[in-house]
Amino acid sequence: MLPPYPIYILLLLQQLESNNSLDTSAASYGSLYGAVLTAYLAKTGAGDELETKLNYLSEFAYYLYTSNKDHVYDDEGRQWHATYCDRHLVVINYERMREELVRAHALQYRNGDVRFRYKATFYYFVAAYLADNLAKERVRDEVTQLCTKLHRENASNILLFLCHKSKDPIILSAVLSTADGLFGGFDEIELLEDLAFAGKLECELATPILEDGDPEKRRLRALEVRDELRRTQDEDEEAYTHKLDVEHDDDAEEDQAAQKLLAEFNSAFKTIQISGQILRNFGGRLDGADKVQLAEASYALGLRVLKFIHTIFHEHESELVESITNAIVERKPAKDKIAAQQTANAFLFSLLKMSTIGLIRHVANSVGFEKLSPVFAKVLEEKPTIARRMVDLSIRLDYFGAFPVDQTLNLYQQVQGSLIAVDVVRQLVFNRFYFFTAPHDVKQRVCDKLKIRIQPILLDSDQKRNI
Repeated sequence: MLPPYPIYILLLLQQLESNNSLDTSAASYGSLYGAVLTAYLAKTGAGDELETKLNYLSEFAYYLYTSNKDHVYDDEGRQWHATYCDRHLVVINYERMREELVRAHALQYRNGDVRFRYKATFYYFVAAYLADNLAKERVRDEVTQLCTKLHRENASNILLFLCHKSKDPIILSAVLSTADGLFGGFDEIELLEDLAFAGKLECELATPILEDGDPEKRRLRALEVRDELRRTQDEDEEAYTHKLDVEHDDDAEEDQAAQKLLAEFNSAFKTIQISGQILRNFGGRLDGADKVQLAEASYALGLRVLKFIHTIFHEHESELVESITNAIVERKPAKDKIAAQQTANAFLFSLLKMSTIGLIRHVANSVGFEKLSPVFAKVLEEKPTIARRMVDLSIRLDYFGAFPVDQTLNLYQQVQGSLIAVDVVRQLVFNRFYFFTAPHDVKQRVCDKLKIRIQPILLDSDQKRNI
């Protein structure tokens, strides 16, 4: 029933991106991961060879990375090894080094080809090479290019490992530059003003119904579902390590505006995630001004993307409603045209709400961390718009221990002029109460004010639903 408009593809992509974040779990614990790798390497061969092995692996990883390869056959491996020895004026037995690195679980040697045993190990040693050679102009250019590809798994993981290995300001500068450049032609969304056109799509909101139950069980079920999906996706992780991110021919696709837009959309989501990862993982190493810059970049980029989406809706509102109405009538000829239009209006209203909640929660989930409360306060102080306050509320609802009663009620009161904004606040609060416990009097008071009906249940059937 969806008409052929790119906005629907973007919305579907938005939901996919929100639910399928980059897997950067190993890189998030880069220091620990590096310590484990070093311990394994130290157990094989002579103790004084540890530094040689670390350097050998970093240069080999960088060779694979710049060659866009995930393995080399033995003949090429021997040639690279000979070049390495000549460059460093050392004598190293190729077979012995290879076997020791295989025993240390750093490399894998199978059917005549050599590769890294795990993707994370490959990413770690590429980052190690970059960190050791940041003084070189070509390497600094490589880091800058890396930050333009944060939507790719290899780039995002290498960058996070690099943040563990180096505090060079070029890394933060490149990330911020990338974030600032995406959707640079749009301002941040002003929710009440930019959503004013949606007022005629829907005249009243349905009352959310919050079933009483055990939020802990609900959250555990949701985590189990997510973990099962990840296990299915990564079941071959130990059998095959570094999978190449294929580079597309950008020149061939230069005239394909829709393709470029989808790529920018994808890049924006991943850049927000990586900026948040840096902020949360390296907050102890960053100056306060740097923390504020990262949070600011994440807020601003997310709200620029949201502005773009709502602008598209606004510009094509009448065509979208008409096309959906015609599709409904075509499928159900007996349906009254006015009723079909009302259904189309409600459908568009739901899409707008979905996109708004999705972007706000994506930013909040990317940067959310209670210890960063002073940073979020500073970001809000500099630009206290309704949209930024929505993001701040989402962070506090999902990542802070105490329920922000006053902040919730104040914001809810200030968005009464917009049905979508009202519904977004209610959905954020609903999710908090659904997945996290709260004092009964607090939940009752807030739900009464937000017109969320609490429905008692006699028995928690523990069914996998509402997730």
